[in-house]
Amino acid sequence: MPHAPSTPSPSVSPTSPVPSAALAVSSDLDAHLHPLADRVRALQSETIDLRRAADAEMRRVNRLLLALAVALLVAIVALVVQAVQMSAQRDRFAAMQQRIDRLVAAQVTHDATIKMLSQRQDELGAQVDRLTSRMSSAAPPVKRAHAPRRGR
Repeated sequence: MPHAPSTPSPSVSPTSPVPSAALAVSSDLDAHLHPLADRVRALQSETIDLRRAADAEMRRVNRLLLALAVALLVAIVALVVQAVQMSAQRDRFAAMQQRIDRLVAAQVTHDATIKMLSQRQDELGAQVDRLTSRMSSAAPPVKRAHAPRRGR
């Protein structure tokens, strides 16, 4: 803060009266202190206004931070829920894949069994055909006797 140029203090001489010198110094000090006191009051008022504005701004910032925290919490909860759902979906997929694999294995087993039974049926059919042809060629034709007719 700039200092006001000081005026030379009246020298106190033994011939000058002391009360008038003290009065002159007192009025000179009042003249210098009055603008300084006004400036201090203005600075105090400005400080109070700045504190009020800072408090209002701090409340606004706190509200924004609270809103941000709530939004962040909601996002985290949504991500956790999504992760749980994905985990459950992955478990269901794994169980379904195992079931599909078991069904495919059962289908392959059934197909192999059907193929084996079909081959066995073909073999038995061929064997029946061979046996039938041998029997028909080896055995003489048999005439059947008709059963006597009962009373007419």
